[in-house]
Amino acid sequence: MKFIIAMFAAFLLFGGIYDTYTSWTNPEPVRMTVAEYAASDKSQKYVVLTDAAMNLFTAVGVISSVSKKVSRLYIPIESEEFAQKDGVSLLLNTVNSDLLAIANEFRTLSEGEQLQYFVQHVDTVIQEGELSGRVMSSSGLSGDRAEEIQGLVDDLEKDFYVVNHGGKPNLARGLSITGGGLLLLLLAFRPRKKTQKAEQGKKLSPQA
Repeated sequence: MKFIIAMFAAFLLFGGIYDTYTSWTNPEPVRMTVAEYAASDKSQKYVVLTDAAMNLFTAVGVISSVSKKVSRLYIPIESEEFAQKDGVSLLLNTVNSDLLAIANEFRTLSEGEQLQYFVQHVDTVIQEGELSGRVMSSSGLSGDRAEEIQGLVDDLEKDFYVVNHGGKPNLARGLSITGGGLLLLLLAFRPRKKTQKAEQGKKLSPQA
């Protein structure tokens, strides 16, 4: 039990310290084009992509086991200057209700109806404009999230980046998580007190 608590505490500590550091060093989003971000060293953890284009035809969705509907979307992010033809390296992770509604409507249509929908609603299917969010690298994602994306997205590059739609660093959250991790770690390794019963047994034991 102590080992499980210690492992969970370490997980909280890692996440909290990372969140705190990211919040401290990225208080405001960096404005840049998609092509500029793709060509950068990816050190920006909070961005506004000024010319993002998202084609919902290329999106993949997570189906909820409860509602049987799309509950999360991963959408390749492109622009006029940046296309992901050879492999997907930049994705939007979104639970935006409007985007989910479009995706769920899409699922009810046949292939022919989807093509017709695309022609009639091209501005809805291909959305362009500013896109803001916190960026996570594939190595920084939780194991479950990384496996989920790897299982859904075809031609995914080994090193990829995910923009969490509308997400932003939160210093207070990071400090709270770090504090919780430290508290659990102290609880896991605190020395055990002798029980009253054990003390009584010691007193009643015969003298040598």
